[in-house]
Amino acid sequence: MAILSLVSMTFLGFCQSNPNAQDRRNRQAQRDIEPVTYKTVVKSETIPLNPAPGYDGPQMIIMMIVQNIPTRGKLGELVRDTVFGGIDPEVYEEKIIADYRVRYQEAGNMAMTEGRSLSESLNWEYSETIEGAEIVLERALSGITRCIVVSRFREYYMGGAHGMREKQYFLFDTAKIKKLSLDDLIQKNARMTVRRILAAKLREFAGIAADAPLSQGGFFTDLPDIPENFFLTAGGFGFHWDPYEIAPYAMGPIEVLVPYDELMSTLR
Repeated sequence: MAILSLVSMTFLGFCQSNPNAQDRRNRQAQRDIEPVTYKTVVKSETIPLNPAPGYDGPQMIIMMIVQNIPTRGKLGELVRDTVFGGIDPEVYEEKIIADYRVRYQEAGNMAMTEGRSLSESLNWEYSETIEGAEIVLERALSGITRCIVVSRFREYYMGGAHGMREKQYFLFDTAKIKKLSLDDLIQKNARMTVRRILAAKLREFAGIAADAPLSQGGFFTDLPDIPENFFLTAGGFGFHWDPYEIAPYAMGPIEVLVPYDELMSTLR
């Protein structure tokens, strides 16, 4: 409602002279800034390595879930372009499944051509969940009062010692219809300060002493870079690292939350 009020105030003078044109503009503005149209789309498929009847060997299981994603207006267009490569979520899911179908069958054909057994390492799995949430900030942050946070979580096993997990965040300003980057929120000359703050949060995450080097807790470096993979909550900044980015696989994905008060001097 606050956004709609601003839109109405912007066109108030024109409305007095041309109410019909103003009504059309208001309707168009409302369509453009409508933040969320929720729709959950689920697709799954089980792909046998050998399509012959009666086959009971390795197979690939794929699960795709897309939910709470903006699909209307300019914001929906931006999300589709950024997250789904410019196509609708349902088409995106079908494309991912088709791509892995081909990839899996090629892996099976290669194994059979090379005379290798169709072992358990060819029991592949892939799941992808994409979901969005509208965040209303407790205070204006660099001119932002609300945004859409979209996350894409992938979990997969395609042979080898273990599977992998990856999570990626996308952040959208719902008023400016813009994808936000770290540079939109944090001053460039304040990045070292943010790195030190994150190092302190990572010590808390790992349960090591405040004055101990991060390498003592298993991290690859004592002062990690700021990840571009970040998100906002109502009360703070979140930062995410996938396995292997700053620590061994055994430590899993790492995510820390920094209250806005701790970052206030670094923000734009």
